[in-house]
Parts: sequence; C-alpha cells; structure tokens
Amino acid sequence: MRIAKILAAAVAAVALTAGAAQAETNTSVIALGHVDWAQTDTNFGDDDQTNGGISGAAAWAISGNWGAQVDADYTFVDEGDDVLSGTAHVFHRTAAGLVGGFIGAAKVDDDTAVGGGVELEHYADAWTVGGSLTYATVDDTDVDVWALQGHLRHYYNENLRGEIDLGYGNIDNGVNDDNVWQVGVGGAYQFASAPVSIGARLGYASFDDADVDVTSLSVSVGYTFTGESLQQRDRTGASQNGILGNLVGLF
Repeated sequence: MRIAKILAAAVAAVALTAGAAQAETNTSVIALGHVDWAQTDTNFGDDDQTNGGISGAAAWAISGNWGAQVDADYTFVDEGDDVLSGTAHVFHRTAAGLVGGFIGAAKVDDDTAVGGGVELEHYADAWTVGGSLTYATVDDTDVDVWALQGHLRHYYNENLRGEIDLGYGNIDNGVNDDNVWQVGVGGAYQFASAPVSIGARLGYASFDDADVDVTSLSVSVGYTFTGESLQQRDRTGASQNGILGNLVGLF
C-alpha cells in the first residue's frame, strides 16, 4: 500500500509539471550484446572475471500517457552458473518525466531473487535526472536486498550521452547485514547513419563489513530496431533498467 501511495503522489507531481506538452511512450525495441569485466579485492587476494551476455527490451503505449516495458538479460558466467533475469515495468510518462513501478526476477547461481520497486525520471533540455528504489528477496537462502540508485545524464547531442550513477544498498542474510556503496561513470553513442549504438561503464562498489571492493568495466553494442535516436529512445522508448541494473553493485 505504501508503494501505491508513493506512485500516486509521484504521478500527480509529474502531471502538474508537464504543462501542455504531453509525450506518450512510442513502440521501441532494442537488442544489446555486452562484455563485462570485474576485479574483486578481498583480504584473501584478488580475483578477475570476464563474462558476456545478451539483452533486449521492448516498450509500447498502453493508454494515453501510460506505457509498459519488458526486458530480459542472459549473462554467460565464466566461473559459475549463468545469470538470467527479466523485468516488467508500467509507468506514466510525459514531456516532464516518468514515474512507474516494476517487478522482476533473476536467477543468480542456484537461487532466484524476486523483487520490484519504483522508478522515476525528470527531463530538462539536455539533462535527465532519475533514480529507483528496489527490493528483492531470495527465499531459499533467506536473503533480503534493498537498493537506492540515482543517475544524471547529459546529452551532448541526440546521439551522444554521458552519465554518472550513484547507489547505496543493504544485503541482509538473517544473521548479519552489509552496506554497499557504488559509483559509476559511462556513456553511449549512436551512429547517425545506422541505429547502432556503443556504450561503456566503469564502476566501483565497496562492501563495508565484508571489506570487499569491486572494480568493473562493461562495454556494449546495441541495435535499435525502431530507428529512434539515443535521446528519443531514452525519453519515449525502451529506456528503463532491468531489476539487476537497479541492483548494480550488489551481486
């Protein structure tokens, strides 16, 4: 009920700031391939791992300013079980921004995390600011995870974007819990001659109690089947993070 009240208030706020300009979600489909590298530093030594994966997302209008998105990702893990995740979003989107909710699941190792949360964005000329609050639980191992994530994006033009993201999370396994802090910088570019985009993100996460630090680098190549520019897709198309993206740095 509390999440429903938060969503209702946020929808009202976005509607008030939108003015006469309205922006419906357009049909949007994108596929991505990504390669991810991570170095984990612990008191017992360091470990490097490189993984690859494929992902896709599709968004469409439901009615008026209401839209939906579904997305999925399959990551091939070099050392361990592969990771499969999927998310469904419903949101209210105007020229001023987006507010919505999502539910999703992720198979991590031999366990399945199920969760959801709320997400919002505000659009202002060449800038977008947004964030999400996410909760997930792993019943088999009695693990609960909370994550608060925020991002700031700048568009140098319609097809060139820079971004910084910050996040805080908590992982509770019933016996003890650990706080996680993360920061990332990245960007994306889409070619004007073809709807092909390239992107990269450099991230750092620190687990307080476990005294573990993780440095990561991810690069991606995407194809937008519906042909919109990078900024158009971010503001009217398939643009929202999946559940694992909103829990970045916690797994």
